[in-house]
Amino acid sequence: MSKKGVSLSVNTIVVVVLALLVFVIVLYLLQSNISKSSKQYLNLTDQVEKDIQSKDVCAKMFSGRYCYSPKKSEICPEGYSVVYPLNEWKDCDVGQNCCESD
Repeated sequence: MSKKGVSLSVNTIVVVVLALLVFVIVLYLLQSNISKSSKQYLNLTDQVEKDIQSKDVCAKMFSGRYCYSPKKSEICPEGYSVVYPLNEWKDCDVGQNCCESD
């Protein structure tokens, strides 16, 4: 057996082992980042559920409502109607109305 053939197979094994090590490290990093991201989405769904159950929040997620600063004589922009009671929404600033799409 020639030395050249033996050294080639050792080099090949070393390269394969290093490639597998890099692959495992990359998989670990991706998995940890994915789990962090999924926790953020779970927190988002918790917030949406709290908003839906809350009676004093105007701009609930996916509700079609938002806080609007009226201009001149309008209460809400065209295509929106005001949600009563006025000035009692925790997330709207003073002078803003809670408007909902028609």
